[in-house]
Amino acid sequence: MSAPIVSTLLPAHNAENTIRLAVSSLLRQTFADFEIIAVDDGSQDGTGAVLDELASDRRLRVLHVPHSGWWLR
Repeated sequence: MSAPIVSTLLPAHNAENTIRLAVSSLLRQTFADFEIIAVDDGSQDGTGAVLDELASDRRLRVLHVPHSGWWLR
């Protein structure tokens, strides 16, 4: 299997209420050769669990990282 042509980065922090809709929308795109890299930025709600559940779709990769607040540095 070759690498996808397009990679979409989806950062999320405490987005349990909206992350399922966001990922579902991306997965419904008509362009087929893509991947979604979802980054759970240390969420304290169920964001990570929802992403892990949705990762049964091979186009979705999930990374769990500690909350960094990199934009505040």
